Amino acid sequence: MAVLTGTAAKRAAWIQWLGRCRGGRFVDQHFFGKTIGGVPEPWADAVVALELAFRATGYHPRSAWAYNFRGIGGAHCSCSNYGSCSLHANGIAIDIDPVLNPYKSTSTFRWSDTAFTPTQIAAVEGIKNTKGEQVWEWGGRWRTIKDYMHFEARVDPSSTEIDWSTVPGKGSNPIGVTMSFLPLEHMDRISSAEAKAQRSDVAAIQALMNRAFGAGLKTDGLYGNATAAAVAKYLPDSNDKDGKVFFGNRFDDLMWALCLKAARSVSAGTGVDSTARRTADQALKLVTDLINKLRKV
Repeated sequence: MAVLTGTAAKRAAWIQWLGRCRGGRFVDQHFFGKTIGGVPEPWADAVVALELAFRATGYHPRSAWAYNFRGIGGAHCSCSNYGSCSLHANGIAIDIDPVLNPYKSTSTFRWSDTAFTPTQIAAVEGIKNTKGEQVWEWGGRWRTIKDYMHFEARVDPSSTEIDWSTVPGKGSNPIGVTMSFLPLEHMDRISSAEAKAQRSDVAAIQALMNRAFGAGLKTDGLYGNATAAAVAKYLPDSNDKDGKVFFGNRFDDLMWALCLKAARSVSAGTGVDSTARRTADQALKLVTDLINKLRKV
């Protein structure tokens, strides 16, 4: 059965990825532009969907982590003795903002105990696979305790293909607030409808990079080696030096580059009267100063 109930059943279903010691392939999936310790390859799409759901509903984490080879509540956990291992040891759980969304040893649920809103949680719980099954479980729903920071897999590895029509914002805006593509080595093997749907997203990014940087990319919607090399060159990021993942920070940098180029173009334009040029010069300075300030935050 695809839907899993209880830690033991989930641990058993995802045992191939326990502690990175059983051969299961992990990917360095980013979440809001930051590494989260790796996730099992079949679970990467679910993490992308989780980010999109939060972005669409206005939640931007300060911290998040997935893979952590540890036991539940500090219990012993090893590759051979895994009965007390946390699902973080399988990479299928993620904790988000533990200070804002704390663990509570109580059965009483209060929205005031978490920074998440009902709308945000509904968006996450509304993410379904192509079988119509909810893929994420929230620890805030647990009966005996409330682990508000915690989200974990609800399905087995064979049931992780996302129905992207259930992900808020996906498809309604081809560029969106963020672009969070899968790592190349994973995306190259995808033949699902989602990969085809993403081609319009990738093509839009290729076109925008050509406009901002003169990157000379084909707008074919294929996130291949040429696009990755251009991303690495023009939108460098220490978390992904090869340009294999296009995440939120890079989208922001691309938007700034487009704004800056437009301001410079007007400022240096011919056939523009002196008043208009002075106004453009002032706008260019404001944009430049704002970019510099934001990059220091």
